[in-house]
Amino acid sequence: MTHDRRLWPGYVPPQRDELFTSWLMRICRSHEYKSHSFSKFYFGGLPIWNRDLDRDGPSVLKELICSYTFLTPQSVDNLFLKSYEGSIISRVVSNGPSRVILPLGIRHRKRNLYGQMFCPGCLDNDLPYYRKSWRMAFNLMCVSCGFYLWDRCPKCQNAIAFHRLENGLKNSFLKRSLSECYYCQFDLRYAGLLVKSKDLIDYQKRIDEYCDSSFEDTNPSNLPEHYLKLLTLLTQPRGGTNRFQEVFLAQNLLKSYKINAYSNLQVRQEILPQINKHLGSIEALKEFLVNNDIGKSCLSSVFYDDMEFYSKL
Repeated sequence: MTHDRRLWPGYVPPQRDELFTSWLMRICRSHEYKSHSFSKFYFGGLPIWNRDLDRDGPSVLKELICSYTFLTPQSVDNLFLKSYEGSIISRVVSNGPSRVILPLGIRHRKRNLYGQMFCPGCLDNDLPYYRKSWRMAFNLMCVSCGFYLWDRCPKCQNAIAFHRLENGLKNSFLKRSLSECYYCQFDLRYAGLLVKSKDLIDYQKRIDEYCDSSFEDTNPSNLPEHYLKLLTLLTQPRGGTNRFQEVFLAQNLLKSYKINAYSNLQVRQEILPQINKHLGSIEALKEFLVNNDIGKSCLSSVFYDDMEFYSKL
């Protein structure tokens, strides 16, 4: 593919932890182009919105971005969720289901699932943008702001789809803020809801500390993935409730039988802090299994891909 190697005149640098698609929308605004026209002109018409491009962009797209900006290849890689691979999560799947990355439910340009979260406090600044960490199923709140994360507009209940803010602007560039709901124009910055649960705050602080340290750790313990695997066991049993779930229900650690944890943020906000509180280490998990007469084979269906951890139980 041939392309003009001139630098983008309206270049704006990506922010810390910013998603590629969030940065793309800001780039388009600075050039006064709609994203479709911008990608057609600069990316040769590569499809953008009919796939989950934030997971990992094709190499040709990354090369084009490098040619039009001052960004290094590593800086471009950091725009995609693939950059988390080997640090805070073990593997990023470009296509298909993922236990860690929330699904968007993409159908053409629409988003049918609630896979894009946001923090109202973080959006409430002079430069609102969307973070990569807001696509991770294990993140439930923002410790810095003290707010719950949201995965939908609190007014109209539609999924977050900031690229659709262009809708209806046929002859104009994006003028609406990324902090608006594309459907009802509700200002998402006003959705702030303070977290009062100590268990949830303790959980998120531990997750954040793990994520911060894992970028320096050559042997991460995959703590968030372990929690999500236990969440799967508690919310998606095969053939009825399992022993692990029965004990959680009997001890009132689980209010009721839950399913579809990855499409329901409230379920994750309920159960993951309890997993952290009662099963937050391999020693605690082993003790829980022994005290409640649960064989470790009960966990094999979710830890089959981490036999090193399973063998320690």
